[in-house]
Order: sequence, then C-alpha cells, then structure tokens
Amino acid sequence: MPGGRVLFKTTIPLLTVIGVAYLAVGFIALYNWAIGLTGNNKLMLWPQYIPGDLGVMLVSLASGLALSAVPYYYRQGRIIEVYATALCGLGLAVAATAIQVLATIATLLDTIIIGEEISSQDLVLQLSKIDTVLGYVSAILLITYITAYKQRQLSYKE
Repeated sequence: MPGGRVLFKTTIPLLTVIGVAYLAVGFIALYNWAIGLTGNNKLMLWPQYIPGDLGVMLVSLASGLALSAVPYYYRQGRIIEVYATALCGLGLAVAATAIQVLATIATLLDTIIIGEEISSQDLVLQLSKIDTVLGYVSAILLITYITAYKQRQLSYKE
C-alpha cells in the first residue's frame, strides 16, 4: 500500500512531536499539582495554560505514551499496532479537547443565565490551554487516520 507509506512518513514525525508534547504537559501538570499541595504557587510552571490537575496529567500522559509508541511500531513494520496506538492516542486527545470546549461553553452559558459578566480573555484562555491546542491538531490527524484505516487493504505484507 504505497499511499499508506506516504501517510506514515508524513504523519509519524508529527505524532511523535505531539506525543512528546503531551508527555511534557503531563509531567508539568503533575509538578504543578505537587507544588499546589505545598501552597507555594509561585513555583508553578505556566499555571494559566497547564493546570495542576491530576485529570489533565492522566489524560496527557496516556495520550503521550500512545502517540510516542507509534514510531516504535512503524520501525518494526507492525502496521496494525501503528493504527491502534495512533487511533487510541488521538482519540483520547480529541475527547479531552471536546470536554474542555464543552466545559467552556457551559461556563459561558452559565454566566449568561446568571447575568454575570464574563471577559473574552477568560474564554480565550480556556480555549487556548496547551492540552486543548494539541487536541485541535490531534483532531485533524484523527480524521486522517480514521480515513486511512477505512481505506486500507487488510494485508500483513504492508
């Protein structure tokens, strides 16, 4: 499947970079959480973009590990595992982004219903957290990999 090889050669470096970025976000979220427990919030790293939240840490590390495994399986020629790890990692990343966007919309609607003011800066900040931005890119790659998976021939000679 020559088209598949072109897909892999163009997307696997991007998946690797996104995977490493998710791993970094996960470890920074864990660090921020631990620092938050001490009460010394001045030592947190980019708390407005990477919250000290164990949920963010768990999703980021899981997505990062899955996406970082893609080049390993590709080098071994295990194409089914490439699709599996890419789809799992990207799916988890997109799901986390969807939850973040829905939570932002819910916050916006809540403030409208209550009649409070909300600044556009708060909305932009919620939609520009690093895990959300990585999720936007992951959504494009997820669509690409789903389409490629549907079109591929089931063959072990890829």
